[in-house]
Amino acid sequence: MNEDDRPGSGAVGARGPRPGSSPVVMVRRDWDEEIDGATVPRTVVAALTSRDAVIEARGLTKVYRSGNQRVVALDGVDLDIVHGEVTVILGPSGSGKSTILNLLGGMDRPTSGTIVCAGSTVHDLSDAGLTRYRRDQVGFVFQHYNLIPTLTAAENVGIGSVRPRRARRFGAGRTSEEPMDPQASLAQLGLGDRGGSFPYELSGGQMQRVAIARALAKRPALLLADEPTGALDSRTGVEVMDALVDAARDAAVVVVTHNEAFAEIADQVVVLRDGRVVGG
Repeated sequence: MNEDDRPGSGAVGARGPRPGSSPVVMVRRDWDEEIDGATVPRTVVAALTSRDAVIEARGLTKVYRSGNQRVVALDGVDLDIVHGEVTVILGPSGSGKSTILNLLGGMDRPTSGTIVCAGSTVHDLSDAGLTRYRRDQVGFVFQHYNLIPTLTAAENVGIGSVRPRRARRFGAGRTSEEPMDPQASLAQLGLGDRGGSFPYELSGGQMQRVAIARALAKRPALLLADEPTGALDSRTGVEVMDALVDAARDAAVVVVTHNEAFAEIADQVVVLRDGRVVGG
C-alpha cells in the first residue's frame, strides 16, 4: 500500500502514521514461567516502535479431536502483529479466524507452534501466566458489546481496568497498573459527552465504541476485535471501523471478520481458508 495514497483521519481507507502517537513505547513484562517443573520469574523490557512486532507467531497449528475425528483448525500459520498498525484477518466461517484470535489472546493453546510477545513465550506460560497476559496485555472487543446495563458508559469503561486487590504488580509502562481515565477513554472515541449515559440510552454504534474504550482503558499492547461490526448496520459499522483505526495509535489492533470492507482500513490483510494463510 502506497504511503502517499493514504487519506487523513475520518476516511475509511488505508492510512498513514497517526499524529500525536509516540514513536517509541517502553514495555516491561514480568511473568512467571514454568521451566523444568520450577516456577521462574522472568522480566523482559522492550522498546516498541511503530514497526516492531508486538506478537510473533510461527507455525501455529491447532487440532481438535472429537471421538475418532481429527479436525485441523489451523495448519502452520505464521503471523507478525505490529505496534501502531491494524491487521485484518479475513475468511469465511470455519476458516480458522476465531481459533487464531483465541490463541493470540491467550484463551487457548496451540497444538504446536510458537507465540512470542515482547520476548516472552506466551504458548509456554502457566495458567496463571496466561491470566496475567490476558489481564494486562490484551484488550478484547466482541460482536456483542457485553456492557453491564445498570452501569453508565463511564462505569462500564472503568470496570475493565479494575485489578484484583492482591494482584502482583505486573510492571511499569503500558499495563492496567496505570489505567486511562474512563472519561478520557470515552472522549478518545468521540463519546466525551456520554459518560453518564446508560447502555439503553446509546445507539448500537455508541455501545460498541464504549466497548472499545473499555478495552483501551487498561492500555493493552494488543487489541483483538472479533466481528466488531457484525451486529451493526453499514453506516454505524463505518463509525466503529474508524474507531479501531484511531485505537491503533496506542496498540497493535487485530480485527477478525468476514467483512471484506475492513481490508480498506488495514495495514496488513491476512486471508485464511481451511486453517491456512492463502493471501494477504
